[in-house]
Amino acid sequence: MTLLRACAQRPFPALLCAAGLAFALIPTPAAAQDDPDEVSDEDEDEDDDEVMEFDAVPMDRPSGEVPTGATETPVPPKEFDAPPEIVEETGPPPPRVYPVELALRPVALLPGVAEVGLDAPLFVSPAAVTTTLRARYGVIDHLELGLRYGIVAADEDGGVSGKTVGIDITGPITDWVAAQLTVPILLDPFAMGITLGAPLKFHLGRSLGLFFGRDLVSVRVSKFVPSIDDPRVNRGLLAALDTNTTVSRGDLRFIGGIIYQIQPNLAVTADGGVVAPDFRGESAQVPLGGTVTWSPLSALDLAARLGFADLGDGDTFGLTFGAAARL
Repeated sequence: MTLLRACAQRPFPALLCAAGLAFALIPTPAAAQDDPDEVSDEDEDEDDDEVMEFDAVPMDRPSGEVPTGATETPVPPKEFDAPPEIVEETGPPPPRVYPVELALRPVALLPGVAEVGLDAPLFVSPAAVTTTLRARYGVIDHLELGLRYGIVAADEDGGVSGKTVGIDITGPITDWVAAQLTVPILLDPFAMGITLGAPLKFHLGRSLGLFFGRDLVSVRVSKFVPSIDDPRVNRGLLAALDTNTTVSRGDLRFIGGIIYQIQPNLAVTADGGVVAPDFRGESAQVPLGGTVTWSPLSALDLAARLGFADLGDGDTFGLTFGAAARL
């Protein structure tokens, strides 16, 4: 403001002041330039596009030395767009099914399978019939429990009540071998025995089966070894004890056989062996017979056996009918 007042008081100097003021308002070239520290976005883009070039400098390596990584096989990068690998989930194995084919059946029932059966042997001379009810159940993989009951026997001398119970315990070791314990008990009057066995069951292909080892040895525990299947035998042993006659202490049984599977639901069986009553070979018996088994349903068996309890005794010839249903 002081400069303007001075210029107004003196006209000539006022012209000089106006010229100086106009010259002061004209920007200088240095001021028109941008701040060197401020870089525009365009300049940054141009710098990014520039390719840095380096001069290759050879490296001296010892003779025969292979550079690191020269022998490595590069692994291709993972393709992110590749579909994910499908992993099939495997569930628990399907449950085992008890075979319809007689030749393929294991030595004992599968766990959870129950079977109920009835056997009725018919003898020719003298005419007689006996009936035995049996049941067994697969408890676990290595345990099968069974129960047999001799219901009744009838012959020319009349009927005989069974009153005999057989407790069967089978411990399968594998599908083809097991340990067996049977306890036959006569309820009235009391008599008891023990029977041990090692049942074996093999199959050759799908048509042939072999079995052996059931009821190998029987030993009396009290009085005599009761017969579960034929109450007439027990009646004879009781009569012998009443007359102070010595009765058998037990017996050895070596019985085996072969199964031929004609069709999946039809099989024939031939069985035979040697039995030594009272553990003496001079009175050995030779059982021999054949059985036809037909399974009209997967859980139902019908069987008929023709043969001898002792080949040397014609009175032991008979025909046995049997039926078994699995639940």
